[in-house]
Amino acid sequence: MHVFFNVFEKISNKMIIWGNSLSNENYKIKLSPSLPIIKLEKLKPGNHCSILFVECLKYLRRFNIAPSLEHKIDFFNDLIQFVNELNPEIKSKIKFRVKKNWGFNAERKFSEKFGPEYIDKASYKNPLKKTILNSKLIITTYPETSFSEAMHYNIPTILIIKSKQWALTEDSLDILDDLKKNKIAFENFNEAKNHINRYWHELDSWWKLENVQRSRKLFLKNFFDVKSDWFKQWSDYIYSIRQT
Repeated sequence: MHVFFNVFEKISNKMIIWGNSLSNENYKIKLSPSLPIIKLEKLKPGNHCSILFVECLKYLRRFNIAPSLEHKIDFFNDLIQFVNELNPEIKSKIKFRVKKNWGFNAERKFSEKFGPEYIDKASYKNPLKKTILNSKLIITTYPETSFSEAMHYNIPTILIIKSKQWALTEDSLDILDDLKKNKIAFENFNEAKNHINRYWHELDSWWKLENVQRSRKLFLKNFFDVKSDWFKQWSDYIYSIRQT
């Protein structure tokens, strides 16, 4: 409800956020995302090529900051072609994870086109973290929390986005340009396909490049800056407002 009527702003004195925001700085308090630091070098790498997909509402109820249904259908069709053009070995490792069914029923459509074995069903027992850690490569199709979490866990990740269909700030566009320069983000499915086909067997030779990791850290610093002491940061803030 708050998305449409700004109810949080009407009932709250403060709002906790984790990304940089230039609007109403006195009202918003920036704290670390509450996500544990994981040392992935001690974990066995996954082998899935996970594709994270999100639907949009069938009927618009307000000015949209994300792709419309028509845009999403075109994107879905391009995504199907993209998967079909991946090297067969990579295609066999694909797992589709759909955030929620908003009426388009993308999960069912993916299952019909590729088979139920290609579906990684979201559930309480199968959280996003498990999908990320079971993946050799994450392909996310929307610039939201799932992309940020994959970048945080430092799993090889790419974002495929049509930036003109999203309401992005100038600062966000600057960082997106940096991600595109380092092959973390793509506007073109064909370029993404060529990159994945080229590096699938040696993803670290790209992902661990100094410039790629610098670009990743720049994104995280601005949008998902997880602190190792996030629990103390949150508890200190909550304790401080209890004293006022």
